Amino acid sequence: DIGMYEYDNNFIFLPWNKAEKFLFTKQVAHGIEIFLQNPKKTHDVYADLPHIKSPCLVIGGKDDIFTPAWMSEETAEAIPNSDLHLYDGAGHAFHWEKLDDFNPRVRDWLKAN
Repeated sequence: DIGMYEYDNNFIFLPWNKAEKFLFTKQVAHGIEIFLQNPKKTHDVYADLPHIKSPCLVIGGKDDIFTPAWMSEETAEAIPNSDLHLYDGAGHAFHWEKLDDFNPRVRDWLKAN
């Protein structure tokens, strides 16, 4: 059973019936509700990021609702020797949405690093 929910910036999930909108399963919505009830029970490694020694490429979509741009920016700022690229007009599936740019960008970055 897939429940259809619409995300808003207040983490509220509202039922709706338009198939062309993004789908959330009830399980995903429930997971977010659990997180909001007790955010201390999360996997938080932010304090460890400055200890990463290898070069890192942080990529995201500016329209990503799961990992918003500010999280990618914060992550890249915390990792020494990291590069950041955020795609305009892309969400969480930026690697599929911007495939023509994504594959060469990652390949070129790997060759350079």
